[in-house]
Amino acid sequence: MRTALEHPTAQALRRFALALCLLGVVTTPIELVLMHHYNDKDQIMPFVFLGIAAIGVVAAWFRPNAKVLRGVRVLMVLVVLGSVIGVMEHLKANYRDATRGGAAPNLIELVLTGFAPLLAPGILAQVGLLGLAFTYKHPAFDLPEKVLVSATQTA
Repeated sequence: MRTALEHPTAQALRRFALALCLLGVVTTPIELVLMHHYNDKDQIMPFVFLGIAAIGVVAAWFRPNAKVLRGVRVLMVLVVLGSVIGVMEHLKANYRDATRGGAAPNLIELVLTGFAPLLAPGILAQVGLLGLAFTYKHPAFDLPEKVLVSATQTA
């Protein structure tokens, strides 16, 4: 993953961002399984988005060239959008639960503090944004393909 013509501090920060991204990709499915977050098709969505992120992380680590990193950016934007979808799904689930017995005088509070935590899908946004941070001003966008490939093979 090491590239020529990049300051060592920038390389370290870039690696750290990708490592944190990988940490989220690996640990989040474990938590989801432990919480039995797989009972219906909507609950499978985070696994799909984390799989998309995993593809991006592996591609970025092993083939950090401009073409691959553009693809990684697209994948990570999809993961961030998955986070937004997750927040909306949690809001809908809390609304359905809060209105099950009829109108609730404190509906907003019940929706915001219901059984489906609204910020839990934010881990997808964190993973996606860390993946995007890895690609930000990556030297691969400035280097010819041959230079980058030889630099990754010597690392």
